[in-house]
Order: sequence, then structure tokens, then C-alpha cells
Amino acid sequence: MMRRDLRQTTMRWHGWLLAFTLLCSAPGLQAASIAGVVRDAEREPVPNASIYAVNLTENSTARESKTKVLLATTDFDGQFAFDELPAGTYRICVDKPHMLLLNPCEWGTPPEVVLVDAQSAERIVIPVAYGKAVRVRLDDPEDALAVSAAAKQGDPLVGLAVLDAGGTLHDLRPQAKGRKGKEYEIVVPADTALQLVVNSRNAEFEQSAAESKTKLSKDHAKIPFTVESSATVEKVLRLEMRREKK
Repeated sequence: MMRRDLRQTTMRWHGWLLAFTLLCSAPGLQAASIAGVVRDAEREPVPNASIYAVNLTENSTARESKTKVLLATTDFDGQFAFDELPAGTYRICVDKPHMLLLNPCEWGTPPEVVLVDAQSAERIVIPVAYGKAVRVRLDDPEDALAVSAAAKQGDPLVGLAVLDAGGTLHDLRPQAKGRKGKEYEIVVPADTALQLVVNSRNAEFEQSAAESKTKLSKDHAKIPFTVESSATVEKVLRLEMRREKK
């Protein structure tokens, strides 16, 4: 009797184990992975770069508003890896602040990898290029700049971005902040016609160049600029802001 119970218990355990194995190997449940290397135009590896993987398939059907982004960092040899991924189409972005690296998801064609269940996409090469630094100095002699999004209706608000030829706006990164102004920075491709877009409310601007100043149009101004590949120092665009006169 005890032997028969033991055999039945053993058979049940084997059945559960088989069911668990079939469940884990069922389509849609096996994880995939992506591994590759980031190289610059000289084919040199790019270490310590931030790699972002966005599942476009998952985010296109997700109900939540926030996009799910996975993060990895390249090692000394420029290599990175993402494991335990669900199937889908992944967009790979690369960023390395303060190293003049152009993110391919912002400048150029974003690399994309399509994965099916249990597939390993290995030896993916993500090519990146280096650009030129542009610094925007926003002088505020009247100390009128609203630094909070909760500013009152009568306070000045300012938005700065770079517009490329394809109509895409690129945000500037805030840098130093002083009593009488702020500085922003962005890395852009060399020898490319771009425009600095200035959006404002209740403020007036002048562009400072050498010894002259040019008054900009209200609310929405565009300043064309190009950074030559031969430039050895960062380009500086200087704006002076004042509270709009009623």
C-alpha cells in the first residue's frame, strides 16, 4: 500500500514538473536577449556610455502613459547586454553626457532590433558619431526669469530648443546657473544648418554678438546657426532677456 502511494506521489511530482517545463517553454513566455558593442566613426569602442532599450511593441499597446525604458552601461570594451527580454521590437539609444556624443535616437536613424521568443541578438554594432558643443547663455540683468513651472501668469517663462532640418526639436541641458542668468548646452552635428528656437511669455530678447545687439521677435524667435567641423572651441550663443514692457 505504501509503495503504491509512493508511486502515485512520484508520478504526480513528475506530472507537475512536466507541466511546469511545458509552461516555461510555451510561445510568448521565453525570454530573449540583446548584446552588442558601441563604436565611434574610427571603429573605436565607446566605454561608460548609457544604453537605453525601448520596447516599441510593448509601449505601443501599453495603457500607462510612461514609456518603459531599460538601461545598461557599456564596459571598457564598449560592450553591453540586455537579458530576460520579452519578444518585440527594441529601439537602442546611446548617450554619454559631456563627451560630445551624438545620440542616434536624436540625430540620425535610431537602431532597432526585432526579437522573437528565446532569440538572442548578439554582436550588434551600434555606430555613433561625435558632434560639437553649443552653449547658450541667457543673461537676465533684471533677475526676472521664472525658475518654477508654477510661476504666476504675469511672470516670464522661457523655452529653448534646437530645431533641425527635419523639423525635430532637441532640448538643451541646463548647466550653470547664476544670479543674473542661466546657461544651457547641447551637442549638435558639425556643418549642419540648425536653428535655436526661443519661446517666451511676457519677455523680450536681444541676441548679443560682438559689440552689437539684435532685438528678437516676440513669443517665438528662431536664430539660424552652424558649427563648422574645423571649430576648436564650443560655439556660444548669447541672449539677453528682459521683462516685456506693457
